[in-house]
This record gives sequence, C-alpha cells and structure tokens, in this order.
Amino acid sequence: MTEIEKFYSVKELAELLKLHTATLKGWIYKGAIPATKFGRAWRVSETDVKALLKNGFPIEAGNTRKVGRPKGGSLISPSPIAAAQKAAQQVAEAHRARKEAEEAEKVDIIAAAQSVFEEGGDEDAQS
Repeated sequence: MTEIEKFYSVKELAELLKLHTATLKGWIYKGAIPATKFGRAWRVSETDVKALLKNGFPIEAGNTRKVGRPKGGSLISPSPIAAAQKAAQQVAEAHRARKEAEEAEKVDIIAAAQSVFEEGGDEDAQS
C-alpha cells in the first residue's frame, strides 16, 4: 500500500515556519517555493518543506525590510528567511532532544527490567 504524501496549506506552513502568509505566497508566486494548486488553494508537499528546511530557502539571504527609523539612522530587521531558518533549527533541536530523551528512557526501562530479572533469578537460586 502506498502512503499519501502530506501537503501543508499556506496558513499551516506559515505557522510552522513562523512567517506571514503573504511572505509565503510571494515566494510561491515567484517560484522560490515549489507548490501545487488544489482548487483555489496553494499547498506545499511535506517533501518540499523538508528540502527547504534542510537546504535553506532559495531566496537571497540579503532580503531585509525596514521596521522603523530611530533618530540619527535607520533600523533594518533580519530577513524573514533568517527567522524561518532559526525557527527550523529550533524545531530540529527540539526533535533531536525529544529523540535523545526517548532513547534515554528506553535504556532506563531496559536497565530496570534487567535489575528485576536479576533479583528474581537470585530468589530462585536461594530456594
């Protein structure tokens, strides 16, 4: 049986990457993010999302936007791409930490089971 690939809506992907939907739609319209149109809605496949997170976004990293102008100069915020890459790193780190915790828990369970087994074996030998 073949698995059906998961597709993210623009809204779901924006929430996942902590970006505005208009930013993602702009990238989709420019062709920077591969997407498929289902009816009137754009969808991005999970495979393409993973590739984006792994390889980075195919838009110049120098894109910035002005967020305000303090006295005596201008203030430029980091690009939305940098924010998305940071969010992706945080998600990957959380996933890695969760996997490590699961592995540590498995080791603890195995050690506890071995301890119980060894204690049970000693009682049989003594009787």
